[in-house]
Amino acid sequence: MPGLVAAAQNPRAGVSIPEDNRTIVSTSVDILDSKGNNIGYITNFSPSWTRNITKVRHLNSLDAGRIIEMVPGPSDVTITVGGFALYNNDNDGSLVQRLGGGSTKKAMKMLEEQSIPFVISERATHPKTGKSVGTTYHICWLSATSSPKNIGTVTIAETATIQVGWSGEYVGEVELPSDVQVGVAV
Repeated sequence: MPGLVAAAQNPRAGVSIPEDNRTIVSTSVDILDSKGNNIGYITNFSPSWTRNITKVRHLNSLDAGRIIEMVPGPSDVTITVGGFALYNNDNDGSLVQRLGGGSTKKAMKMLEEQSIPFVISERATHPKTGKSVGTTYHICWLSATSSPKNIGTVTIAETATIQVGWSGEYVGEVELPSDVQVGVAV
């Protein structure tokens, strides 16, 4: 935002926000179960969107094969993370049980055995006003992880790739729609 905030080299550029009014916006990326319980967190977070484009080609003999239209399909969201941590407390219903495992003894293999999707909440909170905005990623499935380990009451993977069903933005508190399927085939 160099055009908005005055740079030290040119104090007359931008809107010249005084030093005492500058703040750092707090961000967090939490992992939630389908009921909205916080079951973990992500440290390095990088979502990406891709979509297929269908090319419609001309069939007439003079310019056969020429593209006459390009039809975009729906986008697919993939999240690449570094630092994926899941809480594994026996006294709160256990992460393993919430995501479809059995007992906490299976926590080392749980990331591979996920049978219930989770939600990711990316939230930015202004430290002075307390107002927050964010994005939720619904119907999340782990598609790749690197060496998950159990450390105390947390299961940690160094890196993970997550496939997302859909995403939506929110203002204020995280809203989990109750009328949406949780993404499990029945």
